[in-house]
Amino acid sequence: MTAPAGVKLNLGCGPVRAPGEIGVDLDPGADACQIAANIMMLPFGDGVASQARLSHVLEHFEYRFVPTVLLEVA
Repeated sequence: MTAPAGVKLNLGCGPVRAPGEIGVDLDPGADACQIAANIMMLPFGDGVASQARLSHVLEHFEYRFVPTVLLEVA
């Protein structure tokens, strides 16, 4: 997926809509989800986002997967 450079992502958004941010969630039925995607395999190229928010997200992953998630987001 291509996105304009400098986009702001709200990863694992659930019901939280944040002004100016694209909501990304594994659950396409989540209230704020605009793009359904797995955070461990994001559909964006490197350097596309200027910001990535993960609020109340990491606790949903097993400890062993947290480094993978953070590397993918970075």
